Amino acid sequence: MRAAGWVLVLLATGCFNRHVEIPTLPSDLTPEQRLVAFEQYREGGRGVEWTTSCTRHGCTTSSRNLLLLRNGSEILYAEDLLPVLSPQTPAYQAAVTVQRTRRRASRWKLLGWGGFLGGIGLLVLAVKADSRALGYSGAVILIGAPIAGLTGFIVNSVRGTRATNVVFETYDQSLAETLQICSQGLAVVPCDGSAPGSPQPAMPDPAVRSLRQR
Repeated sequence: MRAAGWVLVLLATGCFNRHVEIPTLPSDLTPEQRLVAFEQYREGGRGVEWTTSCTRHGCTTSSRNLLLLRNGSEILYAEDLLPVLSPQTPAYQAAVTVQRTRRRASRWKLLGWGGFLGGIGLLVLAVKADSRALGYSGAVILIGAPIAGLTGFIVNSVRGTRATNVVFETYDQSLAETLQICSQGLAVVPCDGSAPGSPQPAMPDPAVRSLRQR
């Protein structure tokens, strides 16, 4: 049963960048093996990770959604799920978007910092060379590059967050398409029907209803 009530709150100090390596599932799995794989990798709940970063100027706290899998994995990065997502599903396309926007956000961040340091360098050279034109260029870069970098970083981060939500919301459906798993009543079964399905849960599982009916 999808544990909608499971909420994992992690209080952390510092920055965690942990990826989860999920293997590509073999294409020759038997119906029984596909069902076992689905039960292992399907969603087990949702969580929130809170991160607190402190400097001498104070502390800031941010939160990130995470997806809990039945095998115990905690997914922070939606693109980590790509090996088990079906390319024809919204979850796969959204995961690709997350991957792309994360890279763009990093580039914008580097641009902002590079422009800031470059602008300072130009201002130092302008003072030494007594060049007003060089000083003007340095000031423009010093102010403009960080603004552009921050704007690009925020825009891509927001897009990535929205795409991550799509991945998490539609993950089970995409995994089911990859493994050719359907629903039959309140149970999940291989779509070809050549293997017994999972036992019906004691309480209705909303995630099962979203799967393709056999």
